Amino acid sequence: LTQRYDAFLLLPAGISLIAASMFIFALSHTFLPMLISAVVLRFGSSFFHPVGAYVVSRCYSDERLDGAMGFESSFGNLGIVIAFISSAPLYLHFGWTGPFVIYAAFEIFTVLVTVASFRSNAIRQCGITMGQAVDEENGTVRFSGKPGTVTSERYTLGIPLFFIITSFIAGGSNAIFGNYGNLLLYHSGIGFGVSNDLMAMWFGSAFIGALVSGRLAARLTRMNALALSYLIAGIGSVFLSVYSHNLAIASLSLLITGFTLSITYPATYSELSVFARNKLRNQGSSFGILYSSQIAGATFFGFLAGFVSSDFGLNISFNISAVILLLSVVAVLLRKAKISRSQQ
Repeated sequence: LTQRYDAFLLLPAGISLIAASMFIFALSHTFLPMLISAVVLRFGSSFFHPVGAYVVSRCYSDERLDGAMGFESSFGNLGIVIAFISSAPLYLHFGWTGPFVIYAAFEIFTVLVTVASFRSNAIRQCGITMGQAVDEENGTVRFSGKPGTVTSERYTLGIPLFFIITSFIAGGSNAIFGNYGNLLLYHSGIGFGVSNDLMAMWFGSAFIGALVSGRLAARLTRMNALALSYLIAGIGSVFLSVYSHNLAIASLSLLITGFTLSITYPATYSELSVFARNKLRNQGSSFGILYSSQIAGATFFGFLAGFVSSDFGLNISFNISAVILLLSVVAVLLRKAKISRSQQ
C-alpha cells in the first residue's frame, strides 16, 4: 500500500477503519461480527506507525527528525493512557458499548482533523506521494522536493537485520510488560487497583520518554541513546522481577522501563529513516517491515511469556524481557561499530 497510494489517503483510511470496527463491535451480538471487528481494528491501527513515520521522515531531517519522530510516537502513547483511564468511567456511565461508540465518534472527528492538516501548505511541501517517491528508472528519490541518489542496496528481509532484531525485541518486551505487568504485581501482593494504576503510570512514562527522545538523541547521539535505553530497560526488568512485591521498587522499575523502552521506538524509526534515504528504493515499505517486526515480536514473546509463566511463575517472563533487551544492547553496539568502520 505504501508504494502505491498517497499518505494523505492512507492515514485517514486507517483511522476510518478503526472507527468502523468500534461501531461494529458495539452493535455485535454474536461472535462472528466481533471477530470481524477485531480484524478490521488491527488492520486499521497498523497504518499509524509505518505511514506516520514515513510522513515524518519526509517532512523532517537532520536534528529535527528525532524530535518529530518522538512527538509522533509520544501521542500514540498518550492515547493509550487516555483510553486506560477513561474506559472504566465510560463503561460505568454508559454501559459496555459506551467506550466503543464514544471513541468511534472521536475517531471520525480525528479523520476530519487529519484531512484538514494534510491540506496545509507546510505538509504538502514535503512532497509526500508514496507511489511517486522513487523514480525506478534513474534511481533518484525526491525528498522535500530535492533529488538525491539512491544506492538501492538489497536485503533479504527488505531492511538490514539490525532493524528487524531490535524492533522484534522491543515489541516483545512491550508485550510482556503490557500484558503481564499488572498480573505480576497483583500476584506479588499489590492490590489490583494499585496494580492498574501503576500500569497507567507505565504508559504515562512512555509518553514522556518518547517526547524527550529527540533531545536525548541530540545530546548522546542516536545510537548511544538506543544502547543506553535498552541497557536501562533490561536492568529495570530484572529489578521488577526480583522486587515485584516491593511497591516502591516496582513502581520505580515500571517508570524507568516505560520511559526507556519508549525511546527505542522513535530512535529506531529515525535511524531507519536516515538509512533508507540513501540506501533503499522502497522507503515507504521499509517502515511497514519495521512495524511488522514489532508486531511479530509482541505476538511471539506474548505467547511465550504466557506459557512459561504458567509453569515457572510470572517473574520468569520479565527475566526473559531482561535477557532480550540486553541482547539488543549488543546489536546496537555491533551496528555502531559497523557504521564507524564504514566511515573510516
